[in-house]
Amino acid sequence: GRSGSTMQRLCRFSGCKIEMGSDKRVVEIRGASAGRALARLCIDILLQQRNGGRLDCDWAAIEKRDDATTIDVPIAAVGFLMGSKGATLRDLESRHSVFMFFDNDTVRNREKRLYVLGTGSARADAAEECGRAIELKMSGNGQRVPSWQDYRAMQGEGGGGGGGDARRRDERERE
Repeated sequence: GRSGSTMQRLCRFSGCKIEMGSDKRVVEIRGASAGRALARLCIDILLQQRNGGRLDCDWAAIEKRDDATTIDVPIAAVGFLMGSKGATLRDLESRHSVFMFFDNDTVRNREKRLYVLGTGSARADAAEECGRAIELKMSGNGQRVPSWQDYRAMQGEGGGGGGGDARRRDERERE
């Protein structure tokens, strides 16, 4: 990531120290056993995402982990949670010290499964915020589709979510 932002997020939520070798082919993970396993899983997922986006994971094994929570997200709300180029999801990850990713290959009942990895309280907080955002997105009632900035403003928080949302906000202000 930019300026090591991805590495910093991984360190923060796993509780491990993670260093990449100068040739970027070797990663050293130091910390508690559970944290190392979590960091390793997330690094594997990140590398798969960056090499074409398809994830080859044992989804059932991930769901059984003590440090994992799943959220079934209606297809209509997936893009809202992702944000422009994944910026909203990264914002949620940073603020809650979790790691989040979708199983993009499986759709059940017009929903995609979002996986949230991290400590119990961090996962619960992230899941709660995702739930509120999904409710907002799905409650459109024929009105203008809310942006992530609308959601954050309703929560009493600042911006976030990336430049794509700012462009849409500027367009709305001109209307």
